[in-house]
Amino acid sequence: MEKIEVFMRKKLLLTISIIFLLLTGLIAYTIYDGIHYAPSRVRIRYETIKNPNIPKSLDHIQIVYISDLHYNLYMDEERFQKIVDKINEIEPDIILFGGDLFDHPSTNIPDDEIIESLIAQLQSLQAKLGKYAVYGNHDLESPFTKELVYHTLTSGNFEVLENENVRIYNGETQYIQLIGLDCELLGTPDINKAFLFVENDIFTITLSHTPDTVMKIPQKPTNLMLSGHSHGGQVYIPLIGPLERVPYAEIYNHGKYKVGDILLDVSNGLGTTRDDIRIFTSAEIVVYTLIKQ
Repeated sequence: MEKIEVFMRKKLLLTISIIFLLLTGLIAYTIYDGIHYAPSRVRIRYETIKNPNIPKSLDHIQIVYISDLHYNLYMDEERFQKIVDKINEIEPDIILFGGDLFDHPSTNIPDDEIIESLIAQLQSLQAKLGKYAVYGNHDLESPFTKELVYHTLTSGNFEVLENENVRIYNGETQYIQLIGLDCELLGTPDINKAFLFVENDIFTITLSHTPDTVMKIPQKPTNLMLSGHSHGGQVYIPLIGPLERVPYAEIYNHGKYKVGDILLDVSNGLGTTRDDIRIFTSAEIVVYTLIKQ
């Protein structure tokens, strides 16, 4: 009987040791991958949005949403070109950009060569119904950075929306509405101005860099709100959440949420800041297919 008990104890210790070694190895691999490979690996996330307010002429159109490029730190011409190629392979109808074009541009100032290279890449992005953007907090670090980002985006054929809305048509009288809010961090979002003359019974997308801004916008007419800013934390711990919660993304910081009648989707973004690391927060291109219900 004693021999059996000794054998069982040894077996239990061996089992615990094996599990410990496997977990240690998995954690080590995850960290290694997160530092060396994950930051430059971009996933394409597909989402379907069904709504009766989507007009027939825009049924099944595709919208690509990208955010938080943070160009000129770890994101460079080579890394971004792979993203550009992926987007153009999708052949989207609309491209939306959610802010933070450069990384800390007030101190890490891009030179003319870098700016011209990025403009050329932005110009090469194809979307037959238009390309639209809003400012992020890093875009608004100073009047100089705001002008720099505005010049780069508009030269890249993006329309920058600052507390305003546009109607996106598909060759007919029918349209969807796009609202672009200024960034709540370092910017001045003007909700009354942005929502002026917006109709409640037309499918509407609100673009805002900071996701917690969803709590300040009216429940109507927004059907879908797209944000970024948090990078998903860059390091996301399952069952716990992001390693760091940044201002204006403290409540909503990772993935999809239902906030009243609004579907809020917070992208992990494309670039990284401070440290070039991503763990359980893949850089992503999000593709929305609109379907009239």
